[in-house]
Amino acid sequence: MLFSTRPAIYIQTLSAVLALKPKRSLLRLHLMFVLGRVYPNLEPRFKEQVITEIVFPLLLFSKPRQHTAEAVWHILAETMTEETGRGSEMLKGCADIVKAQREGTNGDVIEKMRSINTALSVKIARKCQTSS
Repeated sequence: MLFSTRPAIYIQTLSAVLALKPKRSLLRLHLMFVLGRVYPNLEPRFKEQVITEIVFPLLLFSKPRQHTAEAVWHILAETMTEETGRGSEMLKGCADIVKAQREGTNGDVIEKMRSINTALSVKIARKCQTSS
């Protein structure tokens, strides 16, 4: 299997495929597989590659990608929990931010997306800064 013998190639290939913006159902299947089955068995450097090359490009909200971002956060909440030992240090606490921001206000959808993106960007930047 490609993902067990050459994980970097698998991750790069999947990243390229997902960049082509496949249908959401196909995106869900790939993410559920890579995060639920492949990720737990990877070495730490490949885990980081999964997060940076596959997950990060899908995290932020925009009008055309709103439903995709919501699906990604839902999958992350299911597969990347601390209880399963699959949590990513870089994403720790981010799902809570998304949940709180979505439930927080009944304002404009665009404003909510902007607020979520800002909070996520700050959180992730702080984690990057402290890990350096």
